[in-house]
Amino acid sequence: MVPISPDDFMGWAQDGTSDVPAGETARGAAGNATGSAAGKSAGVATEGAARNATFDAPQIGAQSGAASGQTAGPAKQGVPPLPMPPKGRWRFVVHYGDYREGYQVATLDYAIGIDGDRYQLKTEGRAAGLTALFYSGVLTQRSTGQISALGLMPEHYSERRGKRPERSLSVDLKVGLVSFADNRSVRLVQGAQDRLSVLIQLGLLARTYPERFVSGAVIEIPELTTGDLELTSYTSHGDVLLQTESGTIRALHLERTAPRKSDDNRIDIWLGYDLQLIPVRIRVTDVGGRVLDQFLEQPSAN
Repeated sequence: MVPISPDDFMGWAQDGTSDVPAGETARGAAGNATGSAAGKSAGVATEGAARNATFDAPQIGAQSGAASGQTAGPAKQGVPPLPMPPKGRWRFVVHYGDYREGYQVATLDYAIGIDGDRYQLKTEGRAAGLTALFYSGVLTQRSTGQISALGLMPEHYSERRGKRPERSLSVDLKVGLVSFADNRSVRLVQGAQDRLSVLIQLGLLARTYPERFVSGAVIEIPELTTGDLELTSYTSHGDVLLQTESGTIRALHLERTAPRKSDDNRIDIWLGYDLQLIPVRIRVTDVGGRVLDQFLEQPSAN
């Protein structure tokens, strides 16, 4: 359920084969599904005028200074504990283009496991439809760690795209240190999330502090990549209605707005109210206007 860009898809899908030029067949199979879909609306906005409500990160664990260590325990005085994340299995369909018009190119199976005060998040993506005739690579991602009153506390994250080497990071919560696969390390920032856990953490925060997610609010969370730690910002576009063949989904629309360089992808995330604010849609638009749109297909209880 990590946001997947068009280039990401070409990379991990192509890595499963050795005799097809990277990108060409997938683009041909998808046709011109959606060069212009990037500018289309996600749904009908229901939130009123935007308000400046910058998220107070230190209040619930996202701060810019180095942490002396993160340990599970009760919430700080005056700070309500975050709820437990839901557990279950879900499938996302990945469309090349807007989900209402695009060509299906892959599926992503996503699972949240809870065991006491520990969690495990896992995704596995495969090419689908006509694209699967040409691409057989598998994308796998896994995040494990503790659950505390401040939400998810990642201890290990790994990802593998096709036949490429695995990339990973480890977090020592006791000493407050993040270690990367290339033997570099950085000090842990309290509240830091990895590429998988951040999507769940956003939902836990929105369930606890809905007033901080009104349209126009900015939510800041330290985010771990496989090679760095950076402060990310998500701007809320408020509540929207997503139209599907089976009905309407009410969701909270967030856009990752920082860091964003001129050649960075645009990432939009929709958290579904009927599914305890886990992501129901993730759309990535590259600078060329190409879109990969992940949309929830079917939920199931564990």
